[in-house]
Amino acid sequence: MCNRVMQVLFLSLLFTGAASAQQWKWPDKSKNLTVLPPETTGESLRNTMVGFAQSLGVRCWYCHVGEEGKPLSSFDFESDEKQTKETARLMLRMVKTINESFISKMDKAEHLKVTCLTCHRGNFAPLMLESVLLDTYREKGLSETIQKYRDLRTAYYGSFTYNFSEQSLLDVAGSMDDEKKSGDAIEILKLNLEFYPSSGMTAYQLGDAYEKLGNKADAIKQFEMAVQRMPKNPQAKKRLESLKK
Repeated sequence: MCNRVMQVLFLSLLFTGAASAQQWKWPDKSKNLTVLPPETTGESLRNTMVGFAQSLGVRCWYCHVGEEGKPLSSFDFESDEKQTKETARLMLRMVKTINESFISKMDKAEHLKVTCLTCHRGNFAPLMLESVLLDTYREKGLSETIQKYRDLRTAYYGSFTYNFSEQSLLDVAGSMDDEKKSGDAIEILKLNLEFYPSSGMTAYQLGDAYEKLGNKADAIKQFEMAVQRMPKNPQAKKRLESLKK
């Protein structure tokens, strides 16, 4: 089943699949609104909340006091107990400021608008793939990082939540290399080659990592591959010639 179909099914279950959600009635007059206009109608509030859920991939309990699986009538939507609710208000103010004070002054502003989806892309934490992988690496090590990438790719490939281009793992490997972890960088670059076997830049970075480890033979092999794949890259040729001397 394609990722798009899975997303549609998820959103369908999110607000209409559960009987409790179907039976719950949005209030005609909303209470305790500190950012949204006080005259916000129930239908308008519903659309706003659905937008939050779609943008962040979360459900009502994420910001409101209540238990997952329980009827919505049991939720205390007016409560300010959860910090995530206050964070959401802060984000709404930020988005409003960006759109009104900056975006509105740009060329073709009528076609530009920042929303929650702009940064979150269906993820409650708006982190880039590189950040997720490097955090995993520093907390749990190389093997967990590789598995994390595979898991995320299986779950999100084809969506816009994460960027699975070859550049993502190149950046991760580059950061590892900067931290004097060239051996681990090599494993990440090998992982990149599984999905982008013709990548010239992956071969180039592998050559660089092998050279730093003193493995001249493998460094030459990778730089030769980089030159073959990127014949117009003068830096790859220069590194190869230097090693062969």
